[in-house]
Amino acid sequence: MSLESRAARARRSLQTSVAGVVPVGMPVVVRRQRMSLLTSFAAAAAMVLAFVGVASAMPNFFDPDQVAGSDTSIPDPDGSPIVVDPDDKENDGELVDLDPKPSTVAVRQTNSESDMPAPWTKFYGEAAPGTTVSALSDWGAAELVVDFRGEFSLKLWFDPLPPPGVEFPILLTVGDTSYEFHFTSQWDPENVDITAHQTYGTSDDAEAYEKFFGTATPGLVVSAESPYGSATTTAGDTGEWDLKLWFDELPANEPFEVVVRIAGEVFTFDFVSIHEPESLSLSVSQGNSTSDSSSPYVRFFGTAPAGTTVAVQSPYGSHSITVGESGEFSMKLWFSSLPPAGQQFTVTVKVDGSTYGSYPFTSYYAAAEASLSVSQYNTESDSPDPWVKFIVNGPVGTQVQISSLYGSMTRTMESSEEYVKLWFSTLPPAGAEFPVTVKIDGDTWGTYPFTSWYDPAGVEVSVAQYNTESWDADPWVKFLLTGPVGTQVQISSSYGSMTRTLESSEEYVKLWFSTLPPA
Repeated sequence: MSLESRAARARRSLQTSVAGVVPVGMPVVVRRQRMSLLTSFAAAAAMVLAFVGVASAMPNFFDPDQVAGSDTSIPDPDGSPIVVDPDDKENDGELVDLDPKPSTVAVRQTNSESDMPAPWTKFYGEAAPGTTVSALSDWGAAELVVDFRGEFSLKLWFDPLPPPGVEFPILLTVGDTSYEFHFTSQWDPENVDITAHQTYGTSDDAEAYEKFFGTATPGLVVSAESPYGSATTTAGDTGEWDLKLWFDELPANEPFEVVVRIAGEVFTFDFVSIHEPESLSLSVSQGNSTSDSSSPYVRFFGTAPAGTTVAVQSPYGSHSITVGESGEFSMKLWFSSLPPAGQQFTVTVKVDGSTYGSYPFTSYYAAAEASLSVSQYNTESDSPDPWVKFIVNGPVGTQVQISSLYGSMTRTMESSEEYVKLWFSTLPPAGAEFPVTVKIDGDTWGTYPFTSWYDPAGVEVSVAQYNTESWDADPWVKFLLTGPVGTQVQISSSYGSMTRTLESSEEYVKLWFSTLPPA
């Protein structure tokens, strides 16, 4: 009860009780109260005289010492004494609650047992703010400090799990006062009921699935089997399991059984797909009828029943596909030979061998009109593996040949602009310029200078061991080597050897032992 409520109750009690309990001169009286108090005093005096007269004629059941006392407290049903404090000038003599909250009151336990996989019990009550509340057991402990509201709710989780069916004590301490409670866990992880439940039973999705769930001893394997798919899972630590089973190529409106097995227990469920695939009408559309690309193509798209073969044929190439489960298709025909520029020709579409339609197509790319150019990308290199590169523009199909004293290569252009690179098969001498010749379709286009600055003799040879031991069943030792390209490296031991020629100026060289060394 709030302080205001208690004060109001005390006032009503004072007005209806014997006024002689409180000495007249004690309360501090303000000016606005004097007239009402004078009237009250007169009435109270008359009542006292009447009471004394009646009392003198009755046997003496009262202790004179107690009656004559000056105790100003008035009992409150809620337990806190309400008093009139004569020295309280600030409150104008109003009633004051000297103890607004008891230091401790009765505590309660919400549950003394649980069949949950993760059991707990909870305690609640009231205590003075700042009081420490703790719960202690052999299977866990918890603690809190009471906040400004003076109320607490303490939840105790048990970890490790208490033995099933065994009652054990819990010591709850609130400040300086201790209480003993008891708790019993009824959940037995070794004796969990084996159950299985089905979620849906039907599906109208094209890709149907079913969900199953239930309980079982932790660690038990749960399997679901059907003519159209199977799946497995394992019961978790809480004894619960769930499983999702996808079905493949499921027929419509044909019920079938799904069998769930758990440790010898068998559960049978029915499932049916009510999905009716939409009947797809055959349609073919042409995506483009012209192209100015150096690699022209024509595209078709449409719908057809799954498994249908769609073929595209032309004088310059053909292509075919099989329609998938979705019933939709999109296909491109790149022409294997370049169509003549500006000349329209016919592309035929066949469905399962039967002609569906003929479509016009025109390529505007003129290979003969493409300008031919060759540009050198680099004239020198300081790499241990040097190369020279050229940028070539020309018709698709143009043959480009690059040759030198240190290697050559040939390439047929697949687009109108390409980078053509020659790696030298033998290392050119450092600092010596030499010619590189470019030929286009067998005719010399030009000769270009190139210089390699990589000097193998200037590379310092070094060897560093990568590992000195191995715990592997197939042990090996590795070295990091630097040196000129072409340097021959040999690693040998009592348990095997190997030889390697460096292809770059820095390499890792590894030796696996052919016979196992003693440990």
